Amino acid sequence: MAFEQGFEFSSFEDFKTALKEFEQATFATFCIKNSQKVEKANSRRRHKVPEQFVVARAHYVCSHFGTSRRTGCEVRQRKTTTTKLGCEAGFVLSYSDRKNCLFILKLNSTHNHPTSIDTFMMERKNKALNKNKRETNALRVPLGEKESESVMELADVKLGNVELGNVVLILTCGGTIDKQYPQGPGAYAFEFGEAAVGKVLSRLCPSFPYQIESICAKDGQEMLDGDREDILRAVMDGSQQLVLITHGTDTLCDTARYLVNAGVGQGLQYGPGVGGKTVVLTGSFKPEAMKDSDAEFDVGFALGFLLALTPGVFIAIEGGILDGKYVMRREDGKFLDERFALKQF
Repeated sequence: MAFEQGFEFSSFEDFKTALKEFEQATFATFCIKNSQKVEKANSRRRHKVPEQFVVARAHYVCSHFGTSRRTGCEVRQRKTTTTKLGCEAGFVLSYSDRKNCLFILKLNSTHNHPTSIDTFMMERKNKALNKNKRETNALRVPLGEKESESVMELADVKLGNVELGNVVLILTCGGTIDKQYPQGPGAYAFEFGEAAVGKVLSRLCPSFPYQIESICAKDGQEMLDGDREDILRAVMDGSQQLVLITHGTDTLCDTARYLVNAGVGQGLQYGPGVGGKTVVLTGSFKPEAMKDSDAEFDVGFALGFLLALTPGVFIAIEGGILDGKYVMRREDGKFLDERFALKQF
């Protein structure tokens, strides 16, 4: 759908659809600076504006509009999810009596900052999270009535840097940890079945609620950037600040570095919905289905550190915690920090 000066919309819903497509095409996000609702406009107008138009006039600006407030010698940053850069891009939406429609009265599509798919995704998701924090009743892991009451009572008690009432998001991506023995007649290769983390947690019985989502079921060597983009989207979409990812060990480092480069856990300049998150990736060298698997230890170890770590991206493997920025894997399969600075436990 076109989005140009003079373009008309038969309803506010049509406008929102066009705006969404425009934002996706330009990798920019817009928000309302000021507006006049239909109710207020109709109290002063002779010709009434139909209610389906919602607003009689609205000024939308780029999410990087405005500047930080300066008080004395200090700069006070506004509590928003984006950096204010003084961008003048934006548009004015207005109602036309003659045509009985909304139309774009003015449009400035020139930004004073780079736009990209990565920053667009971050800004759009943070905007939604800032507007309304998602409730925890969407949990896929059901809690009994007594357990739910217990969790709510503990919502203000902290363990490490996380409130127990918070939810941990667990993303599963396949890998050796999820492989099972051949199931069909004549089959000889390992297969992917139920995500192993669910079975592990049923035995560990953690004291916090969690949500499990499946991203894919692939061997680590088959992971592509498209799969990593799906992981990034899930991390950004989730209201949880704590994320555990189970993954094939062959490409753990690649996925960790991908998330770091997208700004995950890298500071509030990326927005609390991205830069303020803590993500821990883990996997195992033997399938959880095997008796002597390391899966249960690795999952428990990763969850323990997830509750205590500051924002960032980390890998929990072989009894060590490694920074996703610097993690590497040697030819012998051992994981280590390329700076040799982080202590392995």
